[in-house]
Amino acid sequence: MKKDIFISYSSKNKDIVASFLKDFKLSNISTWIDTENLYKNPGTDFTQEIMNSIDDSKAVLLIYTKESMASEYVKKEIDYAFEKGKQVLCFPFFPHNEEVNFNRHRDFSDKLNSTQWLCTGQQLHHIPGLGEYVEGAQKANTLQSLITDLPDRDEDKFSVDVILARIGIQQVLGKPLMPFGTFTSIEPNPDVYKNEHLIMKVIDKAMYIVPTPAQAARMQSFLDRSAGWRGELAEINGSRVIDTSVLMESMLAFIETQCGMTRAEALGILEEAKELATEVIAGDLQRNNLMFNGPMVGVYNIAVDRSPSEEESILLMDLYQSDYFTFKCTGELFHLLKKRGAKFDIKLQSVTPYAPFLCSLGLGGFIVVKHGEEEYLQWVKRSGIIQAKNMWHFSYDETVHLLKDIKRNKEKEIIRDDQGAFFLDANTIIRRALQEELRLQNKVSTKFNTGVFELGLIECDRLEMELLSFSIIETDASRDIHEQLSPYTDSAKDRIEREQIEYIPFDMKDMTQALHGKFLTPESYTLAQRLMVFKEEELF
Repeated sequence: MKKDIFISYSSKNKDIVASFLKDFKLSNISTWIDTENLYKNPGTDFTQEIMNSIDDSKAVLLIYTKESMASEYVKKEIDYAFEKGKQVLCFPFFPHNEEVNFNRHRDFSDKLNSTQWLCTGQQLHHIPGLGEYVEGAQKANTLQSLITDLPDRDEDKFSVDVILARIGIQQVLGKPLMPFGTFTSIEPNPDVYKNEHLIMKVIDKAMYIVPTPAQAARMQSFLDRSAGWRGELAEINGSRVIDTSVLMESMLAFIETQCGMTRAEALGILEEAKELATEVIAGDLQRNNLMFNGPMVGVYNIAVDRSPSEEESILLMDLYQSDYFTFKCTGELFHLLKKRGAKFDIKLQSVTPYAPFLCSLGLGGFIVVKHGEEEYLQWVKRSGIIQAKNMWHFSYDETVHLLKDIKRNKEKEIIRDDQGAFFLDANTIIRRALQEELRLQNKVSTKFNTGVFELGLIECDRLEMELLSFSIIETDASRDIHEQLSPYTDSAKDRIEREQIEYIPFDMKDMTQALHGKFLTPESYTLAQRLMVFKEEELF
């Protein structure tokens, strides 16, 4: 079976190879290495098997050290790889800062000077951007460790070198970008939803996890700020009876079933999650990090109304009331349960059993910039003071706000059904995101059909439902894009949430190259791929 990488190395450098193997496993890079393969078939001609394995690998990774330079086996492997026209990737490791004298190393292989040398930690402070690559990869491992017991890295002394080398290897292999986590489509639509076909109904259910008095005292300033919206929400709910028990009961039953716990044990792990969430919020308060502080909505149920004779579909979402502390608690609970083997198999037809963990709904999207004959996506690097810190993300992303996003008629009255339930408005959410984050709400072109076209599930360090959308802006092709749009984006209300904006060509090859090594959110990468399909089908 073909492998991505054949590793050529001296047996005296097994520790370096072990670090690569750990990293490659997490990065989905397949390898051939002698210790894992040569001794499976006793009696096999080792030399021939090594040659066959080099033939069957996409590239050869040379662990280039003083020890490998002295190894005849390594020299033969590299010479054979060059003879066969294989891409040889050289990972130089000289820990005592020995100069890599190319004339001296020509004795090892005449062709080594012309091969691709991979970056290591020694170049970290000399090449712009390398620090960001390392930071992103290390953060990905940190986030993954919240929900998975990762292989022990033992304070890996080679970790920075291996991360930098692996990024170069991914680029050579043409491997797709590997954002942390996944975005799974729950309900894709072949085109943009009409606003009246996206029905978001707030039903008579709520889930609020309440901190203990001691926990509340540690984040009192945060809780005090919620008093205003809680009063306003109570007025809107009026005489409606809001059930606050069914979702909590459902969550505890889920823990008992998935983890084989008693009710007392389930309550105990919930208390552990509450303490962890309190610690996170209290820490964010000390660091003055931004946090959402408004009424949130969770997703209770999803249905699609689509008849065979109709091309258009209607997305119906039943939403419940929630808040930020509950969201943080269920996020910490998700980490704890995943490490205990809990399964979260969330699909369109089975949302309700997982509803207690889906207590936040977001709406995000890309700005597509039409610049003459060229098109660009506006990518944003999030700042270090918000949850998705230092991640590259799509242009705008808003947490749905239960009060700000209520659907109203022309007289500004809340629209309700016969039972008094009210609704949220997708167009309002998009306009609010464009206004608060980018101040570009008035620049969106009306010539194109833009808006929400997909609902999906983010699963990384948290579970969260997200509506995906896009908006199109036309710019003057004779002027620079930044020059035209920065007066708006630089004065936006929420500009402190982002660190950097880049306009990247709307082409998969160019985009992959521009984003390589950057730490992406899974939803942003998925949306870019989906929009590429829209572009190819000329839907905008």
